[in-house]
Amino acid sequence: MRKAAAAQLQEQKIDEKRHVITSGPSILLFLEGHLFDTGLINQTLDILETHPDSNFSIKKCQVGPCSAHKSSVLIRVTADSQSQIQSVCTKIETLLELIGNKGDATLYCFNDNGRTLLKDNQEDKDHDGMMEMTTTPENNTSTPRAVVTSNEEQKILILGAGRVASAASQYLGRSTQRKIIVASSIESEVQSVAQEAKHGQGVVLDVMGNKTGLSKQIKESDVVISLLPATMHLDIAEECINHKKDLVTASYVSEDMKGLDERCREAGILILNELGLDPGMDHMSAMKIMDNIRSRDGKITHFTSVCGGLPAPKAANTNALGYKFSWSPMGVLSACGNSATYRKDGEAVHVDGDHLLAAATPIHIWPNMQIECLPNRNSLIYGDLYGISNTADTIYRGTLRYSGFSGIMHTLKNLGLFHDSNEAAITSVWGDVIDYLWKSKGHANLEDCLLVCSGGSTDTATKTQEFLKWLSLTANNVELAHPDSILMSFCQVLQEKLKYEDDERDMVLMHHDIRAEFDDGSTETHLSSLQLFGDEKMTAMCKTVGYTVAASTDLVLLGNKRMLDDCNKTGVVLPISEDIYAPVLAALEEEGIKFDETLRLDHLHDAEEGEERSNL
Repeated sequence: MRKAAAAQLQEQKIDEKRHVITSGPSILLFLEGHLFDTGLINQTLDILETHPDSNFSIKKCQVGPCSAHKSSVLIRVTADSQSQIQSVCTKIETLLELIGNKGDATLYCFNDNGRTLLKDNQEDKDHDGMMEMTTTPENNTSTPRAVVTSNEEQKILILGAGRVASAASQYLGRSTQRKIIVASSIESEVQSVAQEAKHGQGVVLDVMGNKTGLSKQIKESDVVISLLPATMHLDIAEECINHKKDLVTASYVSEDMKGLDERCREAGILILNELGLDPGMDHMSAMKIMDNIRSRDGKITHFTSVCGGLPAPKAANTNALGYKFSWSPMGVLSACGNSATYRKDGEAVHVDGDHLLAAATPIHIWPNMQIECLPNRNSLIYGDLYGISNTADTIYRGTLRYSGFSGIMHTLKNLGLFHDSNEAAITSVWGDVIDYLWKSKGHANLEDCLLVCSGGSTDTATKTQEFLKWLSLTANNVELAHPDSILMSFCQVLQEKLKYEDDERDMVLMHHDIRAEFDDGSTETHLSSLQLFGDEKMTAMCKTVGYTVAASTDLVLLGNKRMLDDCNKTGVVLPISEDIYAPVLAALEEEGIKFDETLRLDHLHDAEEGEERSNL
């Protein structure tokens, strides 16, 4: 059985070999083709198991649902020397030649510097970053090809010098053959981010104020990453079009950016957008599941996707909100007023921004954590983007918070702390401002006011009052940081009181619930979950955003760019096609960013079919 063969592969351990290599050069082998029906996978493993002074581990195996579909396997090989690595590659290449067109197989070899290994006699060095061995059915002969990056230095321009930029610089700067140029307006920041790369350089540049300097840096680069605010991306994209340079961003694609699609195609460049956590990893991990379902003629009937960046539980227990800020709270507070639209059981649901925080519902996915979920803007546009508008009864995207967050924030918003002005301008002391707010609403005291603002919840009102005292907002000796704006002053208080301490860690959560029906009456429920904690070196949020945008940049620079070109992939693009999401998700798994996937099968007509689908 194909399922049994895949399971056996996944269980293989490198300690089965007598000589285990714990250090030394390593390589990732990605083998795709008719691996099981031709015996190619077994013969490849025979080569790896018997090769001296090396060991291997199977990182991932995906089995096609039937013999007509290709399977793939991702294997890491470690050896004592580079020559041993080369020997392994050569033997597998020879195997592909012997099997010929029956295997219809392709081999990609990537080393840890993002470059490929070549045979000593390989002279073709004019292509872009991968060694490939293929067998072509058309002429029934094997056609080995090696496609590599030249020895010339690659220059990657990173615009922005925040924490996410540090993660991207560290990931992309592992090779000394890459020069990472970090450009931003603050010298200390650019130098710090540039130092994350083996070969980094900081450039002090006012990106919006010095268009000449920006143009020069883009012209001299091989690819551009913009981690600046989304409002700046359009000007940067214009320069990329002028100089025919690819651009990668982690931001939502705007309508203005979409409007550049035709010009990008004419210039022959690619602008990859939404390559972060959310948006980014959410697209890719969901599309991987949905494309798999559709490849088997399934119909997606239910789609929910939720995500949140939160403090790790230990850090969350330090305050009533269960939240911490690593940058300005303004974005979080602004999002609390966004309207939301989604579909539930075939009915459209609209939530006005003034009532968003009151729409939070509990969600039970991660044991031992009390989590709630808020609807996230317009979920229905993802029905069109993912091609499920006509089939899915439920389309929902949500934002995760610890339970209690929304109730307290809703109460504080109703009290008046989200006002962008100071109606109590006669005073600049917080205690007087709070007194003015509850008195202006006609209440006898703060307690009564908070009870009404909470919607009648005594528990929420009590927790909110305690939270105000903890923030020192009821004190008469704490002044507003911005006397003309309650909102700006409130943000300042939150940023100071709810900042991460040095020993505190953050956490990223993401979960998809995708359900499908098939013509035979069977149904599937796909559950895909991510839980990632930050560490002393990097936050989980920075890693998931920075590594995702960096791995996507690898896709542009290295071997898979050739595959994108074969598909005529230019223009303004989102990561919803397999040629983008498959290699990026595989690269993230190598960094320990991996989804746990569960498949539930119902109403199957026979065990054989159930076995086949349970591979997926």
